[in-house]
Amino acid sequence: MRNALWGVVLLCIVSGCATEDRIAERNVRIRYINLSILFDYMVSTDAEARQVRKQRKEILSALDTIERSLMTEPDMQKRKSLAVKRKDYGEQMRALRVREEYYKRKFLLNMNRAIDEVAVRMRIDYVFNIGEGLVYSRKDFDVTEQVLQELRKVKKRNEPQSR
Repeated sequence: MRNALWGVVLLCIVSGCATEDRIAERNVRIRYINLSILFDYMVSTDAEARQVRKQRKEILSALDTIERSLMTEPDMQKRKSLAVKRKDYGEQMRALRVREEYYKRKFLLNMNRAIDEVAVRMRIDYVFNIGEGLVYSRKDFDVTEQVLQELRKVKKRNEPQSR
């Protein structure tokens, strides 16, 4: 019984110290990133994704031109021809959206891995995207650069070795 009592006392002392240490250690660490910078980096470093972005801009520009022409073109034959072109560009745009979604998923997966790695390394509890409810933060809480560095490391590790 006496050993059990000492065991309880010792446990209380040890757990009390550990609790105090945990409280001091558990100051919540909150940081933020700029996901649009990360996403732009991912697109700019992937040739196929850049091509998809370029095609999207070209199709949107062509559709805009066709829409403006349809409003002012008096000739019915030309209007029908423009409507066919508009439909064709619309179909191209739908196919392009599928490719865009593929790259978004791929990039978000890579960004999440990099964010997780930085958060674990820096012992961060919460990471917010700037602009998603964040009204103010000091610049020294921005971990976007660290995540970009992690993405560069991952990309470099995944690149084929040239001989």
